[in-house]
Amino acid sequence: ASPDLDVAAELARLDDLAATCPERDIAGLVRWLFVDLGFSGNVAAYHDPRNSYLNDVATRRTGIPISLAVLAMVPGRRV
Repeated sequence: ASPDLDVAAELARLDDLAATCPERDIAGLVRWLFVDLGFSGNVAAYHDPRNSYLNDVATRRTGIPISLAVLAMVPGRRV
């Protein structure tokens, strides 16, 4: 969908999320992502395609449950 997407930069962004997480456990990661950083579900436009693209979710801090779960899992594995 985004042929010009810089995959390496997006992976680095996920690495940065993990590296800057102040707590090194799952509860801390979830609190940091969904409370401190404000990631949340898009209840106003649930079917917006951008809710499914991880790079857009990371930028907008808005997505659908599955994309938010993946967003938590990827840095979570690094934490």
